[in-house]
Amino acid sequence: AEKYAITREECDEFAVRSQQTWGEAEKKGVFDYEISPIEIEGRKGTKIVEMDEHPRPETTVDKLSKLKSVFKNDGTVTAASASGICDGAGSIILASEEAVKEHGL
Repeated sequence: AEKYAITREECDEFAVRSQQTWGEAEKKGVFDYEISPIEIEGRKGTKIVEMDEHPRPETTVDKLSKLKSVFKNDGTVTAASASGICDGAGSIILASEEAVKEHGL
């Protein structure tokens, strides 16, 4: 941010736009075929995970402006504008049309 003279306010505005874009895409079902629900066993029982962990499409620049910077005093990066720390997984099934039919894929 320093190198390119990006302000804290610009970072917050970008973070809000990113969250709102995610929210619009979620409403339209853009991610429906990208994320498959899975069951996770935890201490409190079974939990179904079916969406990203960090979306906050309702956030505002005003809310973000109240957050402290995380890496240095008066910095531009906050918990809202940094990438979330989370686990992820992906998989793909590569099969011929014949195998798909044979195995009901």
